[in-house]
Amino acid sequence: MITKQMIDALPSSTWTRADYDACTNLNQSAAKLLLVSPGHFRDYLDSPRKETAALRMGTLVHLATLEPERFNTELITIPEDAPKKPTEKQRNAKKPKPEHLEAVAWWENFDQLAKGKTIVDQDEQEQAKAMGLALSSELKHWGVKAIAQELSLTCTYSDIALKGQLDLISEDGWIYDLKSMEKRLSPYTVRSSVYKWGYQFQAAFYCLLFKQVFGFRAKGFRMVCVEKSKPYATGIYEISGELINEGMLQVTQALESYKACTAFNSWPLYP
Repeated sequence: MITKQMIDALPSSTWTRADYDACTNLNQSAAKLLLVSPGHFRDYLDSPRKETAALRMGTLVHLATLEPERFNTELITIPEDAPKKPTEKQRNAKKPKPEHLEAVAWWENFDQLAKGKTIVDQDEQEQAKAMGLALSSELKHWGVKAIAQELSLTCTYSDIALKGQLDLISEDGWIYDLKSMEKRLSPYTVRSSVYKWGYQFQAAFYCLLFKQVFGFRAKGFRMVCVEKSKPYATGIYEISGELINEGMLQVTQALESYKACTAFNSWPLYP
């Protein structure tokens, strides 16, 4: 059984997201691309990350669910009645109009308030908060008690340095991952999403990390899902052992490809 002492003993137990991102170990998102082609994997590593609306919302939902205190203190919205941001020409005018002076003063004050915070749209914040509350209620309803949240794990497997950041590990040893879903929840739509986004690969990768780090297997991998539209319905879905085994075959294939490409420093596209 996993204990708090086991988690606290990990060097990565206190990692922030910045610490995790700075670690160059292979993660599941990148490894998954090796199944497309090594060239796609290499391009992913070499290209700057672009924040999409979906990724941004996912980050906000995770924050609202797992760290509600930070969600409430580290985000700030621009009020709907905020004055239009003045241009450089308006700021530097020799005889600025009174309304421009008021706008400059308002934005200077807002910039001070926003220091160290993330600026989000009001609708975006309200949606993320509602989704986070729905996910938290779902976890509470099923009596899921976290022993660790957003825990970074690292290990070496088959001579390859791996990493992963697990959303939640429960006291009884299950891995839980938060998922925002576009479609209405049902066993069919969730299973379709599993294959579309390769969640069986993620489940196998995280279970492998867990086993390598703690020396025993996780109870399993469950997804805590929430719909992206009102009324933000939720559900918990378990990735079956059969699907995890399927994912492990894919992980093995990806890691073998990684070792071969690294050895020859060759990253081909499709054969």
